[in-house]
Amino acid sequence: MQNVKLDWEELRNMGRMAFEERRFQECEQIWTDALDEAKKSGNDPDKIASSNMDLSELYNGAGQYSRA
Repeated sequence: MQNVKLDWEELRNMGRMAFEERRFQECEQIWTDALDEAKKSGNDPDKIASSNMDLSELYNGAGQYSRA
């Protein structure tokens, strides 16, 4: 299988699907990758903020309130 590099928006969308299906561990990895991508690709503050909000939503949904 080929290793395909996904862009920030694709990662966010994949993470959203995982979140909605309650696959929290997978979601965390994907959204962490999205945050890393946002930091690498020009350090866009809007993308970084959105990625941080996604992770906060995940931690809230998973009951990890101290991480949110």
